[in-house]
Amino acid sequence: MKNILGRLFFSTAILFLVSCSSDDDKQPSAKLEIASGLDSGNNMEVDYSSGTSSFSVVASSTPQVNSDAAWLTATATQPSSLNNVSRINVTVEANSGEMARSGHLTLTVSSLSLTVTVNQKGTPKQEEPVPDDDDDNGDEEEFGPSISTKPASISGSTAREVALSMGMGWNLGNQMDAFNNGVSSETAWGNKVANQQLFNVLKEQGFSTVRIPVTWLGHIGTAPQYKIDEAWLGRVVEIVGMVENAGLNAIVNIHHDGADSNYWLDIKNCALNESKQESTVAEIKAVWSQIAEALKDKGDFLMLEAFNEIHDGGWGWGSNRNDGGKQYACLNEWNQAFVDAVRLVGGNNATRWLGVPSYVTNIDFATDGSMVLPSDDAGKVMVAVHFYEPNDFGLNSKVTDWGHTGDNSKKGGWIADEDYVRSQFRKLTDKWVENNVPVYIGEMGPPNQGTPRGKAFRNYYLEYVTKAAREAGVATIYWDNGAVGSRENAFGLFSHDNGTILNNSQDAIRAMLTGATCDDEDYTLEWVYAHRAPVF
Repeated sequence: MKNILGRLFFSTAILFLVSCSSDDDKQPSAKLEIASGLDSGNNMEVDYSSGTSSFSVVASSTPQVNSDAAWLTATATQPSSLNNVSRINVTVEANSGEMARSGHLTLTVSSLSLTVTVNQKGTPKQEEPVPDDDDDNGDEEEFGPSISTKPASISGSTAREVALSMGMGWNLGNQMDAFNNGVSSETAWGNKVANQQLFNVLKEQGFSTVRIPVTWLGHIGTAPQYKIDEAWLGRVVEIVGMVENAGLNAIVNIHHDGADSNYWLDIKNCALNESKQESTVAEIKAVWSQIAEALKDKGDFLMLEAFNEIHDGGWGWGSNRNDGGKQYACLNEWNQAFVDAVRLVGGNNATRWLGVPSYVTNIDFATDGSMVLPSDDAGKVMVAVHFYEPNDFGLNSKVTDWGHTGDNSKKGGWIADEDYVRSQFRKLTDKWVENNVPVYIGEMGPPNQGTPRGKAFRNYYLEYVTKAAREAGVATIYWDNGAVGSRENAFGLFSHDNGTILNNSQDAIRAMLTGATCDDEDYTLEWVYAHRAPVF
């Protein structure tokens, strides 16, 4: 996670190889061709909810875009100087009717034009399940989490099965990733030393996976060996052992070493300096080789995750937007170096699941074509993203309301309710899950709220988001930094030393576990929408 808040992430350029004239004196001819994002008939299919999707064209100049439907609008970005790719961002209003509808976009460059058909589904007719208990006083106890007693294992034959095997996850946040003055330390940010009791409590509550963020700053030696301090690496191995003893899955990563391009994983300068990129790739391989070696005998309950929120300090709005895709290319190379280094160590690393992040772990960057999945002979690489949106609720707790029953005046400047959640997760399903690549949300919120109203909407958010992710075939992992109170960034659910529940969070815990694990056939996302949203 984050010492800097309030992030917004949006899509940028996709890289395509296009030919260009070698004759500098010759004026380029007009060009307008579909690059990606549409079917062979130039059709785009969108859901009934409002939202924004996109496709790409190769164009000699910025296309003019006209729509023949009031509910359909689109804008075009300036073509990339690297490959002449322009992104067409298509926004649709919600279709309140049950009938599907179609609209047309006409793109024009000079004398060239092409037409794209946008087909929007109708709103499905909902039939709410009839409660099957005798309690007519409310719905709160009708469904609950399905607590797994199976041995920990990240496994499955399909992307959905692999994600579901992770169950509901929890982050040991601001613990091994905490640091001061460039040196990471377990207690640097106020949490007490973790012990076995914490992980036993997590298992008893119904969690299945523990993500262990680790910052390696101050514990890596000089080139070319980049030797990791044995005591620090040993403590990571010890915590993994505690997670294993509790019967939980574990994820170990490299965390704040890439924060804002301030440390050795400096993607901004790697994109500008080939020598810097080469030395960084060498260090990535050396560091991950040592981590993998220390953990090579651990079973398939353990996954390794390459990096955390890699960006240049702009949270997706920095130089990555105008550098011709160089930062994305650097991260793709880093992810490949990670996979290669871990696989080369051997042992159980040859076949264990590995996680790789998109740029700034943003869903849009994970699905817009800028992320290239590393090649892997084992075929066991997952995509890692984060989800805290909308930021004023999901990250900062500056507002109290979220969802269709909330008061829009209490939602902040960016309203991103249930339709936005479905739209974002649908991108992950379409891009990765349906192509049998597992996806997990390595961090999510929101933090604690200080009022009954805020707590009610927080519980609803947690249940709706985790259920929507489950239906999309995506795993979820809550960010717990151990912080108490109702201030921003107060994500604490459990005390990290003994598992004591913090912030009166039992209802929040139950909500997310139910959404992520309940397998009752009557427990649908539509049911959550209809029955769990608070009314004030």
